[in-house]
Amino acid sequence: MIGAFGKHGQLKMAFQLADEMVEVGFIPNEDTYASLLIACNSQKNAGFKYAIEVRNKNYIFEKKF
Repeated sequence: MIGAFGKHGQLKMAFQLADEMVEVGFIPNEDTYASLLIACNSQKNAGFKYAIEVRNKNYIFEKKF
């Protein structure tokens, strides 16, 4: 769903959905992160700001070695 929102230019909705998923206990993984970054690409002006938000909100997954 995050990818679909992003693909269709609904960047804010993509991030709202990610926030809601985290609130209910979903642990973001690399697919979630990639979808959010792809969504950022859908809006050139606001996309960079949202990409930084991904990092600041700790959406970034941790790799386990």
